[in-house]
Amino acid sequence: WAGAWQLTDDVAVRAHQATLADAQVMTAIGRGNPPEARDPFVISRRQGTSAAWGTAFLFGPEAGPVTVTLQPGAVDGQLRPVESGFALEATDDGGRDLFVWTDEGEMTFGDLQLIGGAALVSWRGGQLSRVLVAEGSQVVLNGQTWPGE
Repeated sequence: WAGAWQLTDDVAVRAHQATLADAQVMTAIGRGNPPEARDPFVISRRQGTSAAWGTAFLFGPEAGPVTVTLQPGAVDGQLRPVESGFALEATDDGGRDLFVWTDEGEMTFGDLQLIGGAALVSWRGGQLSRVLVAEGSQVVLNGQTWPGE
C-alpha cells in the first residue's frame, strides 16, 4: 500500500507500507493542530493471531516509486519471526534506508549484523552515507563496526 498527501506546492508526505499478511488499510485527512490544519492519517488492521507491518514515511517533493519490504532476521543462520527482529527496507531512485531492530541481542540481515537493539543504515548513490545506532547497540557491515571502538 502507498499514499501521498501534498502539503505545499513543494512538499509532500508519502507513506509506503509493507505487511506480512493481507491487511485492511484506511486513510483520511483529519483535523490537525491548530484545528484548521488538515493532517493525513493511516489506520491498518488485520484479523488473525498476529500481525506485522512496517511503514516508511518520506518527506519532500514527490519523486519516483518507492519499494518497502519487511524482512525477518536470522540468529545462527536460522530465520526468526519478525516479532523478535526485523529489517524495514525502503528504496527509491535516490537510495536505500534500512531500519533494523531485534530483541534477541544479536541478529543478522544479509551482510549486516546488529548487536543490541536498533539502527538505521542509509545508502545514497550506491554508497554508504549514514549509520545511526541506538545507545548500547552496534552494527557490523563489510568488516567495519559502528560506532567505532
